[in-house]
Amino acid sequence: PLFRSNGSRLIHLKESSTYYFKNEGKLFRPLVVLLMARACNKTQMKPDCGVTENQLTVAMVSEMIHTATLVHDDVIDQAQTRRGQPVCHLVWGTKKSIFAGDYILARSSSALARIGDPLVVEMLSHVLNSLVKGEVMQLGTRESSADRFTHYMEKTFRKTASLLALSCQAVALLAGASQSVCDLAYQYGRNLGIAFQLVDDMLDFVSTSDILGKPDRKSG
Repeated sequence: PLFRSNGSRLIHLKESSTYYFKNEGKLFRPLVVLLMARACNKTQMKPDCGVTENQLTVAMVSEMIHTATLVHDDVIDQAQTRRGQPVCHLVWGTKKSIFAGDYILARSSSALARIGDPLVVEMLSHVLNSLVKGEVMQLGTRESSADRFTHYMEKTFRKTASLLALSCQAVALLAGASQSVCDLAYQYGRNLGIAFQLVDDMLDFVSTSDILGKPDRKSG
C-alpha cells in the first residue's frame, strides 16, 4: 500500500497522496509496461508467460511517478479539475499537495530499491531527471518554427515518453532479454509515448474540458 502509517497527525498526508489513485485514470502506462513484460517473458520461454513480481513493481512505479507529476503539474498550472474531480490542491491546499507529490515519489523510490537490480534502479532514476528537464523545457520555446518543433519533440520525450521507454526497457531487462530486445522495448515505449502525447496535446485544442476531465488549452 502507498500509505502504512496509522498516525492521526499524518492523516492528511494519507488522504492527499492517495486522492488521485482513488479515481483511477486510464492506467495506460502500467498496462503497456505489463504487456511488454509478458511479451518479453514469452520470448524467454518462461513457463507461465505471466509477469514477475519485480516487473509488476516497475509497472506500479511507473504509475506512481506519473501520478506524482500530475499533482505537481496541477499546482504549477493552477488547474481546477483532474479526471472530472477537483484537483488535489483545491481540496488539500498547495503546500499539502506538493508534499503529497513528494511523498508519492519517495514511496516509488522505496519500491524501486526493493527490486534490487542496480541497472533497473539506474534506468528509472533517469526518468525523474528527464521529467524535471522536460518540465523546465515546457516553460520556454524557440524563435524559428524548425527549432520550435525540435524543442517540442525533445520536451515531449523527456516529459512523457522517457517514463514509458525506460519502464519498458526495465521489464525487458528483468525478463532476461537480450540487449537487442531491450533496445527494441525502449524504442517501442519511446515511440508510443510520443504518439500518446501528440494525440493528448491535439485534444487539448479540439476537445473540451468537460470531455477531457482536465483544463483544455482553449480555456487555459
